[in-house]
Amino acid sequence: MDAELQTIVASAQRLLTLSRRLAQENSALLERLEEAQSRIELLQRRTAEARTRVEAALERLPTLADLDHPPPAATPPAAMTSVDTQPPGPETEPMAVSAPGSTAETPTFLL
Repeated sequence: MDAELQTIVASAQRLLTLSRRLAQENSALLERLEEAQSRIELLQRRTAEARTRVEAALERLPTLADLDHPPPAATPPAAMTSVDTQPPGPETEPMAVSAPGSTAETPTFLL
């Protein structure tokens, strides 16, 4: 009877030890699960934000219809209409033009 009681006590101790270890493991797993769920929520928010930015960028792109029928070219400002817009022919040489008040450090344009 004494041996039987010792066997039952040893089994109870093993069960208690196992139960504590499983409770600790369960707690650690729950913590990891919460961290993973938080990470998933963060990634879902970031994905939604990225999707919104991509959709906005796509809306700004021209459509195929826009490419088939481009808008009319803008007319040049009045100040530029007096300049000959034709490229120099073989009989003329490019002419250097400096802006009024320009110095040697400012660029010179060829017409």
